[in-house]
Amino acid sequence: MQTLAEIQDFKGKYPKQLWYLFFSEMWERFCFYGMRGMLTVFMVSELLMKEDVANLQYGATQAFVYAFTFIGGLFADKI
Repeated sequence: MQTLAEIQDFKGKYPKQLWYLFFSEMWERFCFYGMRGMLTVFMVSELLMKEDVANLQYGATQAFVYAFTFIGGLFADKI
């Protein structure tokens, strides 16, 4: 069994698949958060919403994204 100090002092090589995973996850998050930022700009410029209404709509959308994952988890546990 390794100690915490031995684990933190790891100087070996990581498997190359880990780097593919890291970069695909990094670009996925970059695109997701970038699109979230562009959503408000789109609502204001193309859908002709007022900026405060677009910000409220954006906030509600993001609240539903996070709330429904929790609700979906509860639902999935029951089935």
